Amino acid sequence: MDFKNKSVIGYLIFGVGVLALITVGYFSYKKFFVSSNSNDGPAYKSRLNTAAAPQDNRQSFARQKVITTQEIVGTWQAPMDGAKGFLELTKGKYRIFIMVAGSSNVRYYSFGSYTIKEDVLILQPDTQKAPSNDPRYDYRLLTQAKMPVMAVRVKDKMVWQVPSGDVRIYVPPRHPFFRRTKDEIAIWSRLK
Repeated sequence: MDFKNKSVIGYLIFGVGVLALITVGYFSYKKFFVSSNSNDGPAYKSRLNTAAAPQDNRQSFARQKVITTQEIVGTWQAPMDGAKGFLELTKGKYRIFIMVAGSSNVRYYSFGSYTIKEDVLILQPDTQKAPSNDPRYDYRLLTQAKMPVMAVRVKDKMVWQVPSGDVRIYVPPRHPFFRRTKDEIAIWSRLK
């Protein structure tokens, strides 16, 4: 084997290595970026059009396209991941309290106003408003950022989920509300 054949073999080995590296990079990109952001996967489609009332936090629900103030006003509660949420919606105003399980005095809160854009509630916190100063509770501000949530009414429940990709609104990568829920969904039941 002469020197020329050794260099050709070296180039071939180098080329195969580069090709393998590009292939691994491509499949990693598809797995972690494309499939997690795509709404076209079979698992998403099988969960999307659920006609039954929500039973747990492992479902997604089809968009309602339009939600009205009359459908959402009232007082609601929802189980959350290691906590319980309470929500009060009046005309244009909201109040959220999240009570952490295992901690009898920690309460996260957010007060402010909301607007409705089709089926998306855009919660705008008012950081000047706070709960009454009660020494029994450790009140902590949930967020200062806008919180867009996609709302769907299913029978007597109201479902909040992260707005889908076709909604033209900025959704923070770590949504301040949904990071406290299981599977980025909250199923609210109306309090009587």
